[in-house]
This record gives sequence, structure tokens and C-alpha cells, in this order.
Amino acid sequence: MSDQQIGGTISSAKVKVERSNKKEVLIFQIKIKVVDYDGHGFKYCSVTRNIEEFEGDRNFFDLPVVSLDYAEKSNYLKGLINENGKLFFDLAKGTHYKSYEGSLIRWKQVGGCLVVETIKANGRVMINQQP
Repeated sequence: MSDQQIGGTISSAKVKVERSNKKEVLIFQIKIKVVDYDGHGFKYCSVTRNIEEFEGDRNFFDLPVVSLDYAEKSNYLKGLINENGKLFFDLAKGTHYKSYEGSLIRWKQVGGCLVVETIKANGRVMINQQP
């Protein structure tokens, strides 16, 4: 939801057919195993990325999934992912008081469907995870 780059291990990949606007679309679906924290402990979860069939050439880096080995800034991305992971693990346990400027992203139910809602959120934040 946050459009942050994540790192993980591909757990499965398959081609599937979906119907869109009364026509069939081929999709290459990739499931990626990542580490998450649910407030009680760390766990593996899956993130799914879809690549729709397309005509002609497309830049490799415009796809939603890029092998880290082939990324133009591989070392930079590895460092960024590691830094974000360390920060996540540091904040995941205990109580922390932080200042935040940016957007709050959450799921909202509208007419029986879940949609992503973005809200301006500038202020103080308390992160509190009880063991």
C-alpha cells in the first residue's frame, strides 16, 4: 500500500487468466515471502504481484517485480531494504514516541468494497507494542 520497495523470496509463480471488461487477460502472478511483525512476533507472510500480458518491449524496471541481482542500483536497494528492515524491527517492540509528516493509508469500506483511503497526517505518533 505504501509503494515502498520490499525484499523477499519468490515462493511461487504461475500464469493465470482473468476476465477484465468481458475479455480474457493473461497474468503472470508472483508470490513473494516476506517477514512481517503482528505485534506479538515475527512471521512470514506473502505479497502477490501481478504482471499483465503486454505487447512489444517494456523496460525491465517498469515491472512491479525486479530481481535484485539485475536492478541498476542493486547495492543501493539492498542497503535501503536492510535499513528499512532494521528500523522496522527497532520500532516493532516496545513504546516509541515519534513525529510524523506525510500520508496515512488505510482500508475503508465503501458500498461493500474495500478501497484505499489516503489522509494527510501531520503530528505526533506513539508506537506501542505490548509483549
